[in-house]
Amino acid sequence: MSIWESLSTGMRKVAELVGVQESFLARAVQGRVPTKTPAQLSSLAIHKRFYTSLVLHDLVQEVPLNVVCRKYNCNKGQLQSLQQSAATFAGKLYYKMFMY
Repeated sequence: MSIWESLSTGMRKVAELVGVQESFLARAVQGRVPTKTPAQLSSLAIHKRFYTSLVLHDLVQEVPLNVVCRKYNCNKGQLQSLQQSAATFAGKLYYKMFMY
């Protein structure tokens, strides 16, 4: 929730456009994340992807790894794995766009 509150107005608008809801975040802080229906699971997935995109955003902005680790409560191995996955995906996307 503290990360959400620190986002700029523009970043919050993007979050809302992709489906992030402040009410969902408030329930999550209280430990009440509903996951019984497909719609609830989809909403959880949206919020997880947005959280991951915030991590990637910080990495692209060259925020030091130790700062990102503290901010998002993860370890360097997880960040390196995320970077590798993003690079692989970007490489495949580039190949599909420009090699066909």
